[in-house]
Amino acid sequence: MTEGAITDVPGPERTEIVNACVVLGVFSVTCSAEELSMFVKAGLSAHAFRRAIEFMTELPKTQSGKITAFHTLQIRNRKT
Repeated sequence: MTEGAITDVPGPERTEIVNACVVLGVFSVTCSAEELSMFVKAGLSAHAFRRAIEFMTELPKTQSGKITAFHTLQIRNRKT
C-alpha cells in the first residue's frame, strides 16, 4: 500500500460506514481487500475498523501534497 485515506459513506445498516480508499504500490499489486482487512483488523478496535475498501489508482491532492477527503468522495460518487 502506497497511500490511503479514510472517508465516510452512506451505509445500508448504519447512517454512515467507514470507507478506506487505498492506492496499492508496485510490489503489492496482488493484495486483496480480504488480506488488507485482516492486517488492519489486528491493530484496530472494532469501532475504528473500516467497513469497506475501495482501491484507487491515485488520491486527489492539494498543491502542497495533502490528500483531500472532499475530492476523494467526489471521485467515488462519480464511479457509482
